[in-house]
Parts: sequence; C-alpha cells; structure tokens
Amino acid sequence: LPGETRVCRRYPVVIDGRELIRFVDTPGFQQPRKTLEWFSRYEGPADAITADFIAEHRHDADFAHEVELLSPLAEGAGVIFVADGSRPLRRVDIMEMEILRLAGLPRLAVINTKERTRGEFMEEWKNEARKHFNSVRAFDAHRATYAERIDLLESLRHIDPEWQPALKEVINAFRQDWRCRIDHTVSTILELMVTSARHAVDAACADESEVPRTRNRLEHQYRADINRLEK
Repeated sequence: LPGETRVCRRYPVVIDGRELIRFVDTPGFQQPRKTLEWFSRYEGPADAITADFIAEHRHDADFAHEVELLSPLAEGAGVIFVADGSRPLRRVDIMEMEILRLAGLPRLAVINTKERTRGEFMEEWKNEARKHFNSVRAFDAHRATYAERIDLLESLRHIDPEWQPALKEVINAFRQDWRCRIDHTVSTILELMVTSARHAVDAACADESEVPRTRNRLEHQYRADINRLEK
C-alpha cells in the first residue's frame, strides 16, 4: 500500500547462525523533484552524495522519507527498485530512477508484472529502466516459482562482484532447502498413498436388509476418512 512504509524494515538472511545478507524495505520518495534538483547540483565527492544529502536534510520534515530511504545507501547498500508494471510510467518515476542512478551504487530494477501475461506498459518501463539500472528483471511476486525466486537472486549476484561470495552461499542454501522440501513432499505423498491403500471401514449387519443402508453409510465414512487424511 502506498505510504505504508515510513521507516526502514530490515530482513536478514541468517544461515547457520550467520547473517550473510540483509534486505531493507524502505519508504518511497516524498520529494523526488526537489531531491533530484539537489542531486543534480551536487559537486562534492561522488561516493559521499547520499551521506551529504542526509546531513543537510536530517532535520527537515519535508525530506523525512528521503533521509530514511537513503540511509542504507549511505552505508553502502545496493538498490533493488521495485516498480508496478501494470500502470503507466510517470515523470515522477523517471525522477526517482535518476536519483538512484546518481547515487552511484549497484542497481537492479524489478518490474512487478502481477500477472503471467505481459502488461501493456511493461516495454515502456523496461526501456526507461535500462537507462538507470545495471540490470532489469520482470517478476511476478505473487506467482513466482521457487526456481524463479532463486533466479532473481542470481541476477543480484552478477551486479557487483563483492556480493558474489555471500549471495552464492545464500543461493546454495536455498537450493538445498528446495531439495529438502521436494524430498519431504514425496515422503508425505507416499505416506498418504500407503495409509489410504490400507485404510478400511467395516460394520456388522444384523440381517441382509441392513446391508444397503450400512454399505451407504460406510462409503460416506470412507470418503470422509480419505478427505481427512489428504488434508
């Protein structure tokens, strides 16, 4: 939801008790036009642009979102710019992309398709994003398979050589986890098949006239038992 994130939220990837990488969900831009004007006028050291912006605007409420957003970048974080490819590209979107380009850090644009079919605005987004980012990926966050999620991490790994060792370890761990999930799923399915094949229900009938009614009751009970096992 727009405006939902007001402060950075950090999501570490911890493997065997070690934090290998950390994703930071930031607020969006609050004053992209004025921020871009400041970035365009900046004449200081290129690697200090975000830190200098924060120092100048730290106590300015109008730039609270920008200060919060740029803080991880001032600490050396890379950029994953997530865009909604189902809507038209706006001038303000281009401003935001240009600000991130001027920050001079490794950058990946992820255009969320929200559906399997390519939206009518996807090409417009991709063409503009290529001007500002090291890599551009279309991604359906709601429907992506496990393999597609790992492939997205692979894209991150190739943006900056310094990220490669940590991301390689993370990707290998996710792949191992995926193999464990598959093994667990196969075991669960096999267990269900064996249990279902062995399952039986029975009841005694006092005389032959009760057989149809008893059979019907047992069939309903059997189906209910199998449904319960499947759930």
